[in-house]
Amino acid sequence: MKYDFIVLGAGVSGMTTATILGKHGYRVALVEKSKKIAPLLRGFWRSGVHFDTGFHYTGGLGSGEILDTYFRYLGISNQIEKVPFDPEGFDIFRIVSLGSEFRFPYGYRRIQDKLCEQFPEEKDAIKRYLEAVEETFDSSPFLNLDQRFHMDSALQKFQGPSLATFLNQLTQNELLQSILSMHCLLYGVSPEEVSFTNHALIVGSYYKSVCGIKGGGWSIVRAFEAELNKIGIDIYCGHGVKRVLFSSAGSVLGVELENKEILESNHCITTLHPQILLQIVPDHLFRPVYKKRLRTFEETPSAFMLFGLCEPPIEILKKRNFFICPNTDCVSFFDKSNDFLSFPIYIASGHNVHNKCTKQAVIVITPGYMEQVAKWKETFIGNRTSDYCLFKNKMMQIIQNYLASVCPELGQKINYIDSATPLTLRDYTNTPFGSLYGIKHKIGQYNPMPVTKLKGLFLAGQAIVAPGVLGAMVSSFLVCGLILGHNHLRSELKKCR
Repeated sequence: MKYDFIVLGAGVSGMTTATILGKHGYRVALVEKSKKIAPLLRGFWRSGVHFDTGFHYTGGLGSGEILDTYFRYLGISNQIEKVPFDPEGFDIFRIVSLGSEFRFPYGYRRIQDKLCEQFPEEKDAIKRYLEAVEETFDSSPFLNLDQRFHMDSALQKFQGPSLATFLNQLTQNELLQSILSMHCLLYGVSPEEVSFTNHALIVGSYYKSVCGIKGGGWSIVRAFEAELNKIGIDIYCGHGVKRVLFSSAGSVLGVELENKEILESNHCITTLHPQILLQIVPDHLFRPVYKKRLRTFEETPSAFMLFGLCEPPIEILKKRNFFICPNTDCVSFFDKSNDFLSFPIYIASGHNVHNKCTKQAVIVITPGYMEQVAKWKETFIGNRTSDYCLFKNKMMQIIQNYLASVCPELGQKINYIDSATPLTLRDYTNTPFGSLYGIKHKIGQYNPMPVTKLKGLFLAGQAIVAPGVLGAMVSSFLVCGLILGHNHLRSELKKCR
């Protein structure tokens, strides 16, 4: 079968890339190793309730904001229902060591007023921080369509000081520094490793507005499925890519799937993990220094997850999230040597698809690493061992008991029905480490560019620009801009605002 473009990986980035190219009349094949597209984003159903695994809330989805514009352009906006979060506190940070909490609002003015109320002596530092975040976010041409596009400005996110250094220059108040750093949990890089620029490009959308989606990631996937079908994208599920085929001159010729089927094309866009790329491209085509880079990228954390049901819903989780932080040291949140009780815990609720459903899905997430489950790394879903199951049950009980002690609002209201470990995420995401946000975007680590030295091979996904739904979509618009013309694509996007 001959195609104009083959897109590898049907997560957010892959679906977005295929949709953009399909809308421009190209014949596109979308290849996904799992039996269904977007296996992590779509979540799962239990007892008639949907549980999110890859999407919980997002910034930038307010009317006319950047993610809302992307959704409109992709044709999925009318197929989803937004759930605005509590503007007075969409995230609750509870700091166990201090016995205190802070409710983080959205809207720059509202954030400034709330922070100044708690830290009246730090008004100047707060104002300067928020101005810097807004200015940095608005300087990105793919986050602010009124900015003039330049490739360097689209990718310059590792320059300047770290978030920790930037905050230390503004204030010596450790609690304020901690509160302004806690959203590093949204991208999995510590304040000492992430540049302030990259931090601002990610949290800036949440500072504007915060929404969930009725039906969560499942609704996003359904909307994409309808659009992909409408524009005639051929989807190949259930077989991964065995190898990308190249000519003797190093140009893309197509791909061979694991079932030996050949798809022909002179253009391949991969959204796969960089280490997977090394497995499917002939070894001699990449320079040794490039291969070393791809092999040695540091990963963001994976996770342990608990899934529970409660009836009636818990009020404190209504249109907001809960972060249980053991202390104010955000750097320690990413220390692999920590035990379960030394990591922060994130708690979110689902947004029911059916209005009459009285049950509430509750998702509990805490950082985890492959080293913690290395004993069972040769096992996969469907063939886990009994001692692994005992380990999972013990992990669930430890986290449940801890939550009951530090979160009396939850108490015994949640009936936990399942859990996941880094191995679960590895298997569902088809990535080596099951990391929540892929490889880190950190100072000193230069992530892959969307263009490779191999003719016809392009890269997109969380590794290229930023993590999350917005970051993955930006990477897709970036790589499609290289193909279609950035000015042309951006002009089309502006019409959708």
